[in-house]
Amino acid sequence: MKAWVNQVESTLSIAKDDQNSKAMKAYMRGQFEFLGIQSTPRRAMLKELFASQYLPKLGEVACVVDELWARPEREYQLVAIDLLIKSKKKLPAEFFEHVERWITTKSWWDTVDMLATHIVGALASQYPDAALGTLHQWRKSDDICCAERRSCTSLSTSNKPMLNCFSRSSKRTNMTTNFSFRKRLVGLCVNTPKPMRLK
Repeated sequence: MKAWVNQVESTLSIAKDDQNSKAMKAYMRGQFEFLGIQSTPRRAMLKELFASQYLPKLGEVACVVDELWARPEREYQLVAIDLLIKSKKKLPAEFFEHVERWITTKSWWDTVDMLATHIVGALASQYPDAALGTLHQWRKSDDICCAERRSCTSLSTSNKPMLNCFSRSSKRTNMTTNFSFRKRLVGLCVNTPKPMRLK
């Protein structure tokens, strides 16, 4: 286990709240386990670990995120996304492959939205040539999650060649009774009224 992951786990485990955990799990339709820690207190608890001098080295980020993604409690995937956002301006083009893995693993609206708008959007802006080939491949994917990712990224960039690559042909899809995250996200991204701007 990476030392940074161990510190995150040690810090969050002592704040576990069983009552909040049940409520958060119910809110997410029972898809994931939770420690029961809301975003604001979670980030406050980990503030020191997110200081630049304590962050994992860039070459370790993918492994750290993989370790966090493997944890059953959803808070760890959200910590992983916070780490990616903190590092997004430095991520190499190779992270397209990593991000695809994270988007299609333990997928639900909370992680997919953040990865698409913040990380895929940032990578596409920094590496437009590499992004074109990757995103053309994603367009051919049968996984509707790739369509969601493609749509969100096209809304996040003003790069015209990139926009041409993302022909958002997906029709608006209604939510099903089992709360299909894939259908929900396609509708969310395709019908976003204003372009999302990366900070």
